[in-house]
Amino acid sequence: MVSAYFSLLEHTLVLLLPFTGFDPSESALKDFIGERWGEKFRKIFTVDRDPSAKNNFDTLYRIAEEYRNTYGHGGFDKNGSTFLFHMEGVGALPAVLSNIRGNSYFSFVPVDADDFSRVKLSFDSIDEWLRKDVAPLAMKWVESGLDVYYDENFRDQASLAMESPEHFDRFIEYCSYLTDQAANMDW
Repeated sequence: MVSAYFSLLEHTLVLLLPFTGFDPSESALKDFIGERWGEKFRKIFTVDRDPSAKNNFDTLYRIAEEYRNTYGHGGFDKNGSTFLFHMEGVGALPAVLSNIRGNSYFSFVPVDADDFSRVKLSFDSIDEWLRKDVAPLAMKWVESGLDVYYDENFRDQASLAMESPEHFDRFIEYCSYLTDQAANMDW
């Protein structure tokens, strides 16, 4: 779930780009696409000036470090609390050590139902933030399934349409109509 969410997030950030003042004469789209999720996030949202963007970035960063990176790399985290436990007849199993000195423990299944619920709620909250607070019109476009363009003409049209939700809805309807016309070859 975590890997899939971060993959979707990275795609979403790339699709949001033409709605955020992106200028291909100042930075290359190819370079942006090749950046890690955190750099993409920081270029689109003002993490250093917007507390909600900072909070969401920090939440994503924590989840990435705790779950995505650890389990994407064979169960090893950067703090050295994971190791492989060799069990005869079974093979190497990842185990996680606690940080508690007086009551140490280890676990073979480091993610429990509470962890899953917490991560899911965090992802839902970030999705809601994108849809309702920080990029409602751009997310409407992204979720419409329409193609995203990065040329000056599209960016200018999108910028004008974003002057009001009503204008943007008409822009989506018009572009949907053009897409349908092209797909049906009804010129």
